[in-house]
Amino acid sequence: MIARCWAFVVTYRRHILTACGLVLLLLLVRVQIFRSNVNGPLLLQSAEVLMVEKGASLTRVLRELEARGILQGAGDVLLFARFGDYATRMQAGEYELVAGLTARGLLELLASGKVIYHEVSIIEGWTLRQALLALQAHPAITATLPVDDREALQQAFATEQYPEGIFFPDTYNFTRGTTDLELLQRARRQMEQALATSWAGREGGLPYGSPYEALILASIIEKETSLREEQPRIAGVFVRRMRLNMRLQTDPTVIYG
Repeated sequence: MIARCWAFVVTYRRHILTACGLVLLLLLVRVQIFRSNVNGPLLLQSAEVLMVEKGASLTRVLRELEARGILQGAGDVLLFARFGDYATRMQAGEYELVAGLTARGLLELLASGKVIYHEVSIIEGWTLRQALLALQAHPAITATLPVDDREALQQAFATEQYPEGIFFPDTYNFTRGTTDLELLQRARRQMEQALATSWAGREGGLPYGSPYEALILASIIEKETSLREEQPRIAGVFVRRMRLNMRLQTDPTVIYG
């Protein structure tokens, strides 16, 4: 029996060696394809934007890129991602895909959370309505607030009066999908911090009793003149009138009304 087996091996060893060689060759080719799919660059003609929605799976993202002709070998990339724990670390957001980025680099980008940031400015002197219109006109901001519904705006910001002037003028960075309410709440917190700092360093004996009253007067002065060198003089006039319980008699209050 042993002799017969040995004879079979001797007779067909060339075929066996050939088969083993083919298997090894195919395995090496497959490994090379795997490495190429993982380490090769994405098929980009120019920079593109990838939006990863909240709750989206890495499988879905990679398959969509493959369907768009940007990624090849999505199955290999997904297999590599699972071994490297990239699938559980992917973060939602908007990403910029640039020329030269590899599939492996894409996985690292999605896990890093280095999303695209947009910016919008709230200009000094704007009313709340002007600020809302500007925010809602930005394509990356989600509009949620009714521009002309006073009661709804008071409820949104939990204020007893119309929430005018409580938002700090500045340029704000944000990610796509941020709401107008979220941005204005950030601007409100920044204004509260600025007011608290200014209020703590105020002079004594001034005729207003709260940081918000000081903000109102500052807003009136700013509308009276945009020249910084004139504002202290106008402020002095208004403070003296308030101490005498006189009307301010200033045009900006009439214009605003």
